[in-house]
Amino acid sequence: MADQYTEVTKRGYGSRMGGSFVGILIGILLIIGSVWVLFSNEGRVDTSQIAISAIEIPSAKPLADSSLEGKLVATYGALSSNQLLGDGQYLKPGRSIVLRRLAEMFSWAEEKSSKSKQEMGGSETTETTYSYKKKWAEKPADSSAFRYPAGHENPAFGIESEEYKVSEARVGLFDFDPSMITFPSLTNLQLSAQKLNLPAKVKLVSKRYLFSGKGSINAPEIGDIRISYFSLPEASKVTAFGKLAQNSIVPFLDSKGTRLYRMFYGTKDEAVATLRGADVPLARVLAIGDSVRTDLLGASAFGVDCLFVTAGIHATELGGREMIDHGARADMFGEAGVLPKAVTRRLVW
Repeated sequence: MADQYTEVTKRGYGSRMGGSFVGILIGILLIIGSVWVLFSNEGRVDTSQIAISAIEIPSAKPLADSSLEGKLVATYGALSSNQLLGDGQYLKPGRSIVLRRLAEMFSWAEEKSSKSKQEMGGSETTETTYSYKKKWAEKPADSSAFRYPAGHENPAFGIESEEYKVSEARVGLFDFDPSMITFPSLTNLQLSAQKLNLPAKVKLVSKRYLFSGKGSINAPEIGDIRISYFSLPEASKVTAFGKLAQNSIVPFLDSKGTRLYRMFYGTKDEAVATLRGADVPLARVLAIGDSVRTDLLGASAFGVDCLFVTAGIHATELGGREMIDHGARADMFGEAGVLPKAVTRRLVW
């Protein structure tokens, strides 16, 4: 059975005009929403400036200075816990502070693309193509909702991704609350037979993956499952930011209610540098792309402006690479329900 299907629809001039008016109304609403996003992001606090003011304290010895009680502090040291973490199914308990199991199924995914062409008399013909591809997915699509589900059925997914945390842990001698602090990104956990307790149907196929199914890890079949693990290992060297409360680091709130209770790999200076990169206001970010479905809609979903390039994949629909059909452009953005910040034919360096 073919994995690509095409439908052709025609729309009269009157219907197109109605769609354009709807697009204008949606555009007005998007402008209002963009103004709100602009002001909300401009008002965001630069957390790195709060982190810079944290008082550095050693983590390897008890603190004798009682004047630091209740102050924002930063302490650098090794992570430790009295607990072990496993997933209760395949991975035996081990020395991790945080553990994430990523379960994926090889499954069908539907992709939709449309091309419109204006006809004589103002009517429009739209060619819509539905493509079906096989890929690994943490959350497989519900194939019953596909436009053409026959031959693209996804079976039930019997295992889910999960995240586990120890209930108590320390940086050096200072306790912190694993359920409340924001951890750094996890790293891939290298697997071995000694770390696992596997049923016969699940195989260790590499240092990264477990596999279960009819195919293989390199040639999977629909319904096959692969599992990988990510962790924050015990003994990782980190810097924790928070309020000092005796022998614990707890959430810190400044006078404006800004919260800082985070952990980063490396020293305080490295942590502040990471925060500086993460705290760029979204209002200062510009996405650039030529696809309505991925670039324009993706930028809108993320809350950033988009510079749309017309001499790209939609060039034919928009009148060619050298000229822009402004009516077709308005229709395209109206159907998408999203307006870019600006439009250009191409970028030149």
